[in-house]
Amino acid sequence: MADNRQYTALEWVVKEINETLQESQRVLENYANDPQDVTQLRFCQTLIHQVYGSLHMVGFHGASMLAEEMETLAQALLDDQVSERKEALEVLMRAILQLPIYLEQLQHTKRDYPATVLSLLNDIRSVLGASLLSESTLFTPNLDPAHTLVGTAHPITQDDLTLRELASKLRKMYRYAAASVIHKINMDENLSYLLKVAERTQKLLQGTKRYCVWEIAYAVIDGLHKKIIEPSATIKGLLRELDGELKVLETKGIEALGHFPPEDLLKNLLYYIGSSDKESPSIQKIRERYELNNLMPLAKVSGDENSISSVDSQTLRAVADAIREEFTDIKDRLDDCIHGGNTRKNLVVIQTALQRVNDTLAILGVGELRQSVSSTVISIESIRHQEEDINNQQLMDIAHSLTDIEIQLDASLSTISGDKNAYHLDDAQSASVEQCRNGLEKAKDAIVDYIATQWDVVHINNVPAILRQVRGNLSVLALQQASDILSGCIFYIESQLIEKEIKPKWQQLDSLADVIASVDYYLEFMSVARENDTTILDKAEDSLESLGV
Repeated sequence: MADNRQYTALEWVVKEINETLQESQRVLENYANDPQDVTQLRFCQTLIHQVYGSLHMVGFHGASMLAEEMETLAQALLDDQVSERKEALEVLMRAILQLPIYLEQLQHTKRDYPATVLSLLNDIRSVLGASLLSESTLFTPNLDPAHTLVGTAHPITQDDLTLRELASKLRKMYRYAAASVIHKINMDENLSYLLKVAERTQKLLQGTKRYCVWEIAYAVIDGLHKKIIEPSATIKGLLRELDGELKVLETKGIEALGHFPPEDLLKNLLYYIGSSDKESPSIQKIRERYELNNLMPLAKVSGDENSISSVDSQTLRAVADAIREEFTDIKDRLDDCIHGGNTRKNLVVIQTALQRVNDTLAILGVGELRQSVSSTVISIESIRHQEEDINNQQLMDIAHSLTDIEIQLDASLSTISGDKNAYHLDDAQSASVEQCRNGLEKAKDAIVDYIATQWDVVHINNVPAILRQVRGNLSVLALQQASDILSGCIFYIESQLIEKEIKPKWQQLDSLADVIASVDYYLEFMSVARENDTTILDKAEDSLESLGV
């Protein structure tokens, strides 16, 4: 978690970050006015990456995660991998304008939780076609009411041909009105049409498993009509998904009624009902039915677009408990794999669950652990798609990775939720560890100045001496692996940055930041966890290797 030294470092670079974002706004506007000039878009992506590098360097993983999502969107635009380009450009521009506000609030509240801009992050994910962050463990409504049949089945639901024909008519009406709403054409009139479709579909599907999604959808559309819910990029994406629900009914008829709608769709619709500031009778009904008043999202942007609310510790503890519960289910699934269960099917569930944990950690700003989880997700994805059979050694490798993650997870969640861990260093060791961390912060501050002044080596001339002092303290504490890592870091800074005055690439700066941040996190972990876990330093060693050390 960030401390006062990091906030001081942020103050030094925030002016440059804001200037870079202003420049990225200017070049993005140029591109919007002349879409043929792709150079402007590429320049925008480069500028956003610089912002990400600066935020990552000073250790604000939540803010850097937002910048990372922005960079991903800019790259997707460059690669022509976005279907709604105009909408994507609008979202990217809004993110560029929102990030300085987030940084200002971060400095004021001392909380680096991008959950406070979750709706914006959802919009970025939506235009990318990726899973929404409201699907993470941050928002876990009880979906039992959705799995309870309501009302008596309509006679038409027993007539397959008539059901398909009526679904086709409703879909045509829905598609026309939804397309108009998405493109902001005659909003009131077309939202009224959407309400009629949702109402008729509810009546048609009562007493069946597909009813629940249209009861919830009606409340969302009603909120749009009454201007309680904003027509964001994510909401537009959900309107498109609802068209898919009608398509299933049109193509599968009675068969579709035997299956509940996707839980992710229900969850995302409920998120926007739960996070709305005002109520209508239909919204109140859904809030009460799904107990959303007792399960509000972790944080949300208030009615004032420039005011971002903070996160209370009680909610954070609830989120920490939800992550631990999710992780227990993950381990049970892996255990089933090892003992002969359906391996590929279980790995799909494990990967999906780990991604939810990963998204939650990202929103909470737990950067180091998030990277470990991401690596495991990628490994599982690779194993799942291999042609040869999955062997026990691969499953054991996953198990070892999960064990390492769980150890880090426990320490990180204890820090996030304000819990205290039973393990403590003695007073002398604690003082020495704190002295080491102070030295690492001084080194990071100097490197930040080095970046801010466009590679003026004057600012890093003392860094090797600072790191040597830290290395000496680590040796006294018998933390040899961490000491050796800093030796490599010192060698790189002296031989490449100072003596040869090589201007490093951003990728190299990211690796240098990872080395220092990993050692710092390792020391922090020793202070709050139950054991000395050197696996945390594996990433630092990998980063050193990428630097050629």
